[in-house]
Amino acid sequence: TRRGLSGPLVFHVGPLPVVAEAEPNADTASAQAIQLGCTVEGKVSGEDEDVFAVPVLAGTKVRAVIEAVRLGGAGFDPMVELLDASGNVLARGDDSALTRRDSVVQATIAEGEVCYVRVRDAALRARRDAPYRLHVDAGPHPLATSDLAVPSDPGLAAAPRMLLGPG
Repeated sequence: TRRGLSGPLVFHVGPLPVVAEAEPNADTASAQAIQLGCTVEGKVSGEDEDVFAVPVLAGTKVRAVIEAVRLGGAGFDPMVELLDASGNVLARGDDSALTRRDSVVQATIAEGEVCYVRVRDAALRARRDAPYRLHVDAGPHPLATSDLAVPSDPGLAAAPRMLLGPG
């Protein structure tokens, strides 16, 4: 600009279609319907919980990966849960070795029809309108990386390996 450099802005591009979170969606009865294979852009405040209903077939692996801290804000420590059609918790993720304070969860849904993804602050005290991006799809997600391999040729660099979760 004429006044110098502008401040940095975060710009995210992903492979999944983006859906805006819509309130009310605080429990399974009012869950927002989304499709497997999308990214939800949402916000939470305080004790707010956002719940999403995902239609699935029995045996479908569902993965939910959230970006909140990685968006540049420290006012939200996300927890993500996968629930079955009855609301029972199948998987819970708070922190991850790969994504640090952001969460990664995955589970195979035993019974078809619907599963739920619940997002909230781990301490129930998110700052006002704390943003997140929730990626809900099928398939494995790296849980950690390892670069412990020592190359036999000192001129070669060690290549990191991705450690995937079960399944």
